[in-house]
Amino acid sequence: GVHGITAIGATNCMFRGYTLRRAGNWAHHFRLGNGLRFENVTVEAGHDGVHLRACDRVDIVGCTFRTGDDSIAGFDNTDVHVRDCDISSACSAFRFGGRRVLIERCRLHGPCVHPFRGSLDRKQKEEGADGEGRHNMLSLFTYFSMKGFGIRQNAGEIVLRDVVVEGADRFLQYNYSGNEVWSSGVPLTD
Repeated sequence: GVHGITAIGATNCMFRGYTLRRAGNWAHHFRLGNGLRFENVTVEAGHDGVHLRACDRVDIVGCTFRTGDDSIAGFDNTDVHVRDCDISSACSAFRFGGRRVLIERCRLHGPCVHPFRGSLDRKQKEEGADGEGRHNMLSLFTYFSMKGFGIRQNAGEIVLRDVVVEGADRFLQYNYSGNEVWSSGVPLTD
């Protein structure tokens, strides 16, 4: 389905005080952005809440995510700060990669009230139905870096501090063995 909001090359943009429900695909999709701020935004159902690729200087503050896929996703991002958010996912709270990523003072919990979107059939997705399906949070943080996108730098300096985690199947997933399509770009370096 369609994304809620998509922007390529957006600079110095503020997104504040609204709710996106049941986006057909990612609620927010940004590539090559710089100076993005999401404040007091709520995402209900749909796929990824915020998906970033090659974005710099991003703040996600005081947001609420209840997503049927990853809540915050993307790779090749720099200087990303996520704080004071309430996040529940039916996949990974974070499927993310980049450099200088700080996640702090967030509540991350499962199971999600909405099912995993991949478990719904096409008709259910088109109708915006929740349907039946898996609700568990697979992992709090899954490392993400895809090959073939011209990644600008090595990934690292990813810090989680002062977070409350409840009901995640695992805390961290890092699989750089070659058999994981989501981790085929650059490995974590520190």
